[in-house]
Amino acid sequence: MAVRTGWEDIYGVCMTAAIGTAGTFAAASHGLDGSAAGNCMIPLLNHPSIDPGFSIDFGQKTTGLAQNRYDTGNIYEYTLGKKQPKVSLEMGITEKRLTFFLWLLFQTGAVQDAVGNQYQSTFSIPVAGGSGPEIYCSVARSIGITADADNHAVHGCIANQITLSGNSGERCKMAVDLIGKTFVTNMNLATTDLTVETSATERMIFDYTYSLAGTDITAFLESWTLTVNNNAATKFYGGQTPTSYILNRFATNGSIKMAMSATTVGDNSQIDAFVSGAQKTFIASRGTTNTAGYQNIKVTALY
Repeated sequence: MAVRTGWEDIYGVCMTAAIGTAGTFAAASHGLDGSAAGNCMIPLLNHPSIDPGFSIDFGQKTTGLAQNRYDTGNIYEYTLGKKQPKVSLEMGITEKRLTFFLWLLFQTGAVQDAVGNQYQSTFSIPVAGGSGPEIYCSVARSIGITADADNHAVHGCIANQITLSGNSGERCKMAVDLIGKTFVTNMNLATTDLTVETSATERMIFDYTYSLAGTDITAFLESWTLTVNNNAATKFYGGQTPTSYILNRFATNGSIKMAMSATTVGDNSQIDAFVSGAQKTFIASRGTTNTAGYQNIKVTALY
């Protein structure tokens, strides 16, 4: 019997327009390279397992002294509670991966502007509270067996939480927590449907310029992390599987580790900022606005 290992699995993502729509992962699908461009494969840094989101009760059921069973003695079994699959993906940061997954997180807070032959996307918290998603995705897991129709997939996904991080001398990383509607084990998927994005340059921590409260801290930064959660509420109407999501108040937290000795960067500057209770802005940016490869990550928060 053949033995499989985790690194043999291939994962891919494909955008869809409705919670009940299954991604096709075809060459004309909306993958990491954009609309009708395909290229759905994600080179991951972890070996994710898909949580199907439900369990089966095999125990005997009793009501008072009556025992529910068939004449043959076989016990009843049934699905426990609500069913909501989950999967977490960890990857290096590229512009296309950021665009794909941040759209799934911010939903209607995403805006795309065309400048010449460039498309610049801006992501911010939606103004209206309790808004619903405008876009979803399918996550596929090709397990590399002979029968194409035996692969795994989670459909109707949105991003519930994204963590961006960077450590000294290493590539910057993105961890994406996805919640979905249905989990299937009969996805018809060929490995040829999952091709990697073009121009997939993963960014290093030193590819960015960093500032805190208007002061350049690039030369003193050791690590940073930023987590954004949209606190999406899942609704179950008329069944055990999700029928819709509602985005609630966004929550953001993070940390910055840097040298303390530099004046206005370390010293007592950050302690004073904490004591004052004033909001400060952290920015990680690279490139020039309206040009290929431009990124600008900005968060204003209390210490």
